[in-house]
Amino acid sequence: MPQLATLAEWLGYIESLSVADIKLDLDRIKRVAKKLNLFNPGFKIITVAGTNGKGSNVALIESMLLQAGIKVGSYTSPHLIDFNERIRINKRVIDSDTLILLFETVERTRGDTELTFFEFTTLSAMKYFYDEGIDIAILEVGLGGRLDAVNIFPGDYGIITNISLDHMDWLGDTREKIAYEKAGIIHHGMTIVYGEKDIPDAIIEQSKIANKLILRDTDFWINEDGYGGHEYEDIQGNKLAITMPHFGGDEQLDNIASSLALCFHIGKEAGVDLLKVSSGIEEASLAGRFQKIYIKNRHWLLDVAHNTASVGRLALSLKKRAKDKKIIALIAIMKDKEAEKMISLMADLVDQWVCIDIDIIRAFKAEELAKLVSSQTGAACVTSPLSKSIDLALEISRQDDLILIFGSFYLVGPMLKQLGYNQNK
Repeated sequence: MPQLATLAEWLGYIESLSVADIKLDLDRIKRVAKKLNLFNPGFKIITVAGTNGKGSNVALIESMLLQAGIKVGSYTSPHLIDFNERIRINKRVIDSDTLILLFETVERTRGDTELTFFEFTTLSAMKYFYDEGIDIAILEVGLGGRLDAVNIFPGDYGIITNISLDHMDWLGDTREKIAYEKAGIIHHGMTIVYGEKDIPDAIIEQSKIANKLILRDTDFWINEDGYGGHEYEDIQGNKLAITMPHFGGDEQLDNIASSLALCFHIGKEAGVDLLKVSSGIEEASLAGRFQKIYIKNRHWLLDVAHNTASVGRLALSLKKRAKDKKIIALIAIMKDKEAEKMISLMADLVDQWVCIDIDIIRAFKAEELAKLVSSQTGAACVTSPLSKSIDLALEISRQDDLILIFGSFYLVGPMLKQLGYNQNK
């Protein structure tokens, strides 16, 4: 057992355990989970997969179930500011001392079994939920679904938010191939919600082993109410006006619809007040999703949109909500993303670009990204190290401008921290 005193030391140690960040093989983590006695946890499991909107669905479901008096554990990734954000019970993040004790338990138990960072932390989260006696755990898939670490724990319920092209090196180069990997979260007897209108064949096929498949625009709908708002309706007779959460843009309507469809199903099974369930929408919170901040005498908008589908939705929201402002974009993008398409989607909206160097091996260097920006937009692009980007943004902007930060979790999180944002307030 290593002699490690702080959470930072433990996180560094866990990162060093495996030469690969991702290993699509569940045998190793299953062996350790069995030693930890985690396969009969005593609580229900909701698995959340999909290309975009996973974090939003987790936040909405968490808030709705909590409002209904259900003790909820949530496991998400990546984090924005502190690792502790990834593991919560009833919205309260785990404290560092408890996390260290969990890491010590997993380390003692694994012996010489190699675990990736995500596998190690997944086991730690599940042990925490087991020890604390929760009612329901919400597990967000890290990558894909079929071979993701959380999938060793079969879900009782699940949501697949949507399917679009992302992580193609790992999941396949077509929507159907990616859907096959995401559909791997569907287990025998599960109730599964699919959150978008166009359902891939792979999900329909895998859903044959499910107890119930709940489909958008077949089993539940989001409709305009004629007054500029929207309402939810489903075949069970539930109908209510939608109150938007305090995060995100118009894309949250899709996430609200799928989350409500699942929570109403769970609520009916559990015999809880469905009005209490739905009232949790307004109480949901999630940083970094079309998040508006006024600080340092400037308007900032931060969004973790990091693939073509999510950037497309960001562009639509900007056209509706910021069409009269000059937009200065600070961006960083991972090399495995379709950077040219992401930039082109924003080309007509952004007036000035700043490419940021972040300390992530998988990220484009700022100079490389600046060349892509120039080639896609014809605009000159400046570069900046992350540590100086706030000062540069203040220097090149005016009070009425909008400073947009997007492209990666690994940019938005550090920028929130530099701006002094405290998500626990």
